[in-house]
Amino acid sequence: KMQNGQRILGNVNYKPRQVAIILFSLVASLAINWALFGQQITDRLQGWGTAVFAEQESIVDRKHFASISYEMIKANPLLGVGLRNFVARMDEYNRPASPDERASRGGGERLLPHQHQPVHNIYLLIATETGLLGLGVFLLLLITIAKSAVVRLGQMKVDADSQDRGVRVILLVIFGGFLFLGLFDHYFISIHQSAMLFWMVAGMTAAKP
Repeated sequence: KMQNGQRILGNVNYKPRQVAIILFSLVASLAINWALFGQQITDRLQGWGTAVFAEQESIVDRKHFASISYEMIKANPLLGVGLRNFVARMDEYNRPASPDERASRGGGERLLPHQHQPVHNIYLLIATETGLLGLGVFLLLLITIAKSAVVRLGQMKVDADSQDRGVRVILLVIFGGFLFLGLFDHYFISIHQSAMLFWMVAGMTAAKP
């Protein structure tokens, strides 16, 4: 409309009252959380050094779960230990490798009950449970989905399909974000709701216009 000389004065989509309500809600939520959990938030924010970060329990546990996964893959490289068997069999491959890891377990070799959980990496988890063959199939599927989305995006005309192109780009970015988050957690394949969300986005990303 600007190109045709029909510029609209005033943005009808801008609603200051709603924006103010959202901002007030965010500030109020921050204040309430700070009042209730101020000490925990402070503890999280303090100590930004690399050494302090590396000693955090979440980092130590993730490293140990990854070492268990590597042990499982070495023992069962092609077909893995079986679907949903990582947690069930992780005690068999538990090898605390450093004094820090042994100290985090109270000096013992056994995992604590809350530490029986999948490795926090979807690619390692798939390789552990279905073997390198299963991981290869999974990666091939991801590459096919991404390639299909990029090809269809390139075939769209910039002017005629601008809105659809925008939706496609957003879906592709979200899908890529899911794959990146998969490097640090397992819920996209281990939790039903997250798995449904992952594959719904994958399907919409690869779907034909």
